Amino acid sequence: MRFILEMDDEGLEDIDQEELRRLIQDAVLGIHALGDGDLHIGNARVTVDESHLAVVPRRSFKAWLQQQLQRNDPVGDFARDAGDDKNAPSGRKSFLAWRSYLQSRWAHRDVMRALKEAWGEFEKDSATPNKGVQ
Repeated sequence: MRFILEMDDEGLEDIDQEELRRLIQDAVLGIHALGDGDLHIGNARVTVDESHLAVVPRRSFKAWLQQQLQRNDPVGDFARDAGDDKNAPSGRKSFLAWRSYLQSRWAHRDVMRALKEAWGEFEKDSATPNKGVQ
């Protein structure tokens, strides 16, 4: 992960090490859970410039979800809902694209948790040689 810290030269004197650590931590939490990763405190701004969550996967997450339809757990529920949603992202879209789409639809936090769980499994399956290649 790469960060960009922007601040006035004078701002460097006004920010202590603990506040800088908090800025970075909050930016990471923002991109991984809530928002776009930009965080402002006074005249300082931290941006997450690169994250593995923005990487476009080698295969389609939606196609992987179709293989999970028979599951009786949150991932299976998510797979069925995504399959029924004609506007859901298709093709090789990143986690952030999926998350942004769900946020735009005001998805419940349980749906966001199911996305995170499903994506984690998708990444593991994608890393396993000869498993789920499409």
